[in-house]
Amino acid sequence: MRRRIIIGLLALIASILLIKDIPIANYLYAVEKDRLVKSLERDAFVMGLKSEEAIESPTAENLIYVTQLIRDYSTQSSGRVVITNISGVAVAISDDDQGALGDSYLSRPEVSTALRGEIATGQRFSKTLNQSLMFVSVPIYTGERIVGSIRITHSNEEISKTLKAKLLGLLLVALFTVLISIIIGVYYANSITRNLVRLRNDVREFAEGKLSTRTVIKGNDPEIKDLAESFNSMAEKISRLISDQKMFSEDVSHQLRTPLTALRLKMENAEDVIHTDWKRAQVQIHEANNEISRLLQLTEDLLRLTRTETTFGDLVVEDLVQIVTERMNYWTPFAEENGVSLEYSLPDHPEEIRTLSGATVQVLDNYIDNAFDVTAPGGKITVRVERFGDYVELHVIDSGCGLSDADKANAFNRFWRSGTHSKSTGLGLAIVSRLMLSAGGSAELRDSATGGIDACARFKSAQL
Repeated sequence: MRRRIIIGLLALIASILLIKDIPIANYLYAVEKDRLVKSLERDAFVMGLKSEEAIESPTAENLIYVTQLIRDYSTQSSGRVVITNISGVAVAISDDDQGALGDSYLSRPEVSTALRGEIATGQRFSKTLNQSLMFVSVPIYTGERIVGSIRITHSNEEISKTLKAKLLGLLLVALFTVLISIIIGVYYANSITRNLVRLRNDVREFAEGKLSTRTVIKGNDPEIKDLAESFNSMAEKISRLISDQKMFSEDVSHQLRTPLTALRLKMENAEDVIHTDWKRAQVQIHEANNEISRLLQLTEDLLRLTRTETTFGDLVVEDLVQIVTERMNYWTPFAEENGVSLEYSLPDHPEEIRTLSGATVQVLDNYIDNAFDVTAPGGKITVRVERFGDYVELHVIDSGCGLSDADKANAFNRFWRSGTHSKSTGLGLAIVSRLMLSAGGSAELRDSATGGIDACARFKSAQL
C-alpha cells in the first residue's frame, strides 16, 4: 500500500509538471525566437544607417569601412551579414572569403522583399551549412529613398542554447518538486501505513491466541480509527464470548458431575441390596429416578440457555397486556391448587413492546415459577404492567422472605441457587437475562414493599 500511495502521488506530480512545463517550453521558444528577431532587426537598421553613404558613394574607403563594420558585428554575434545595392548586388559581406562579392541576391525572397521597402523575417534550412537559419532583411534608406538592403542570417543554435539553459532550470525545479513529493509521499504513506501495520500486527497477535490484544491508533485518520474501534469491539466481544464459553463449559461439567455421581451411587447401592433388602433397593431406585429427572431438567435448561446465547433473531412487536392475561389463565389453577393468591394489575389498553419471538412468555413464566417456589401457602403473587417513558415494565412480586443485595446481584449468573431454592437448576434467571439483553431491555431483582422480591423486566416500547 505504501508503494501504491507513493507511485500514485508521483504520477500525479509528473502529470501536473508535464501539463505545466510543455506549454512553458513552447512559450519560452517563441519568446526567444521573437527576442532574436527583434535584436537582428535592430542591428540591421543600425548597420543600415551606418552603411547608406557607402552604398550611395561606393568608394574603396567607404566599402572598406562597411566591410570592417559588418565583420566586427559578425565576430561578436556569430551572424552573417550581406549588404546589397538597389540592384540586389552584394557590395559587402562579412565572410573571410569574399568570393560572393558582386553576386546578385535578387533571387533571395527576403532581399527582394527588403528592396521593396518591407521587413522580411523567417527561417530556412541551409544545405550548405546543413543547419536551420534565422534571417532578417531590412531596407537601407537615404531619406525616404531606398538605396539597398542588409540581410543578417543567424544560426538557431543560439535560441537552442538559451532555451536549453532555461529548460534546464525548469528541469531542476521539476526534479526538486519530484524530490519534495517523494519525501512528502513517503512521510504521508508511512503515517497511513504505520497505523495499518500496527493494526495488522495486533490482528495477527489476536488470531494467534493473545485475546487481550487491543490496538491503539495515533493520528487523526477517522477511517482507520473507525476500523481500529471496530476491531477492538470485535476482539472484546470474541474474548468475552470465549471466556463465557470456557466458564460455561466448566460450570456445565461441574453441574453435570453432581447428579451423575449421585445417580451412579444410588444405582450401586440399589444393586448391593436388591436381593437382600427390596424396600431399601426401592428407595434407592426412587432417588435415582429423582436424579434422572433433575439431570433431564438441567439438560433442557442448558439447551435453552445455549439457544438464547447463540441465536439473534429479529425483534417482533407483541402486546404485553394480552400475553400476561393469557398466562394468568394458565397459572391461576396452579395457584389455587397450592393455596397461593395470584393477582394481576394491567392497563386497560394494549402495551406493545419490542422483543424476541416467544421471549416474553419465557420471561414471565420463569418469574412466576420462581415466585411460586418461594411463596408459602396463603401467600400472594402480584403481576403488574406499567409504562415508564420509552420502556414498559413487567413486575412479578412475591411475598417470600426476599434476598440479600449480594444474592440479588448474583441471581442472574448461571447455576446460581439460593438456599431456599435448592431444587432449581440455577439457569432460569440466566435465560431471562440473555433474552432481555438480546431484545434491548434489562432484567432486575428489587426488594418489594412486602419483604419479598420484585422481579422486573424492562422492555422497549414499540409505541415511540
